[in-house]
Amino acid sequence: MNVDLIDSYVVKVLMTNNWTVDRKIDIVPVIKQLESEGYRCFEYAKEVLESLNGISIYADSVDGYMGAQFVIDALEGGSGEYDRLEDFEQIAGEKLFPIGHNPIEFIYVGESKNVYGGSWREFRLIGNNIEEYLNRNFIKDSPFKVLWRES
Repeated sequence: MNVDLIDSYVVKVLMTNNWTVDRKIDIVPVIKQLESEGYRCFEYAKEVLESLNGISIYADSVDGYMGAQFVIDALEGGSGEYDRLEDFEQIAGEKLFPIGHNPIEFIYVGESKNVYGGSWREFRLIGNNIEEYLNRNFIKDSPFKVLWRES
C-alpha cells in the first residue's frame, strides 16, 4: 500500500485504529479458509489484507471530512458469501477477492486493483485502488460509480 496516496487525515484515522505504515500480518489462515469456500486469492488482495485485515473504522465527521464506517476483514466480508461472487465478477470483468464490508455492502478488490462494493441490490466501483477507496470514504463529493442496480 502506498501511504503517500492516502490523505493525511485518513492516515491518522487508520493509525488510531491500530494500523501502522509497516503493518504486515499473517493472513495465511484467512486465505486458506476462504479458498476452502471457493475463493481464489491473488497478489493484490494479499497485499491489501496483510496491511489492513482486522482494521475497523467508525469515525465521526470532523473538520470537513465525512464520517465513515467500514471493516477490513476478509472473513467477515467473504465467508459464507461465495454464492454472489460469480455475478459480481461478471459485472466487474475481473477476478475478485473479499476484503471486508460496510453497513450496506461487501467490499472486494480486483486483480486490476479496483475496489468494489456489492450487495443483492447493486454493485459499485468504489475506488481505483485501496488508497483511493480509503480516501473516498472521508472526502465529500466523491460519489461511487454504480455498475449494476436491481431493477
